[in-house]
Amino acid sequence: MQGAQAFLNGHNDQLDGRPLAIAASSAEGYEAVSAAITAIAPVAPTIAA
Repeated sequence: MQGAQAFLNGHNDQLDGRPLAIAASSAEGYEAVSAAITAIAPVAPTIAA
């Protein structure tokens, strides 16, 4: 979990700010942070049971 906390609380050059603050500021900010997270760790497809 330290990696996630470091990402959310640290400065991100791509986003030009702290992801946690950016995501909390607006829907657009949330989408930008979500896209940055997906670029780092793409979501694996789920398999229906």
